[in-house]
Amino acid sequence: MKIAYIFFALSLVANPVHCFEIPGVAWLKTQFKMLQLKENCSAETPLGIPIFTAPSKIHEMYQLMKDVHEIFTHCGVTYWIDSGTLLGSVRHQGIIPWDDDIDLCVDKSSEEKIYSLDPVFNFLGYRVTKVWGVVLRIEKIKNKEIFADLLLTEQRGNRVYYAPIFILTGVYHMLFGNNGIYGYRDGEEIFINNDELFPLKEYKFGECTVMGPKEPSKYLESMYGKDVFEVAYQWHAHSNDFMHKVTSVKIHLTEKDKVPAQPTGPLRERVADLINKPLSECVQED
Repeated sequence: MKIAYIFFALSLVANPVHCFEIPGVAWLKTQFKMLQLKENCSAETPLGIPIFTAPSKIHEMYQLMKDVHEIFTHCGVTYWIDSGTLLGSVRHQGIIPWDDDIDLCVDKSSEEKIYSLDPVFNFLGYRVTKVWGVVLRIEKIKNKEIFADLLLTEQRGNRVYYAPIFILTGVYHMLFGNNGIYGYRDGEEIFINNDELFPLKEYKFGECTVMGPKEPSKYLESMYGKDVFEVAYQWHAHSNDFMHKVTSVKIHLTEKDKVPAQPTGPLRERVADLINKPLSECVQED
């Protein structure tokens, strides 16, 4: 119980508005939540209608994914797309229109190497940081709403799991209403089998290329449900965050919904400058 009190106290400090479900106030809280999201949404929307991420943010997310992919590939960091980014690549061939971040996985042994690349990311206007003390993040220096979370993983037998330090961030979800952070598979914490993950393969992601699992279907079904390719749930926005409970919006997908968020480009060839020229000849990003 002590850990429950610790997380509860943290939630009071970080986001007191969402700590208590006061009878009769839930509807007003949802409206307030939508107002808070206005900065990163294309328009105000009525209750129950999906909030689509603003095109300007979508464009920057695609650029971030392209830059990270090219830096990691050139520097020998093995990564793969995960969770919403993986689902978006499989189901939409790009960013899910209502998603608002990039999710990647890396083996925990890569953590120090990724930190060593911070000067390279700085040159492009990003930084390597850590959120909640446990999750690596590459974020835009001048706009923290543009970021990629790097979820650390580890090998156990012939399966790959999230590293235990990352699982700690799921305690809050389990205690306060989101049923674990990413679900379960075969009665235990979520995992992907080696033969489902490797060898990694290329995926189309808007106008860029990303690396992902060889066979992701069972993994995605364990994470999001058996109907993951036909039904979507919009339930969380990082711009209104401290891992609080959010009322989900269920969407029955049509073929028109299974398209990538726009605009997918144009994307700049920024990493090539760093690879092919001395840094002194490159123009540093603002």
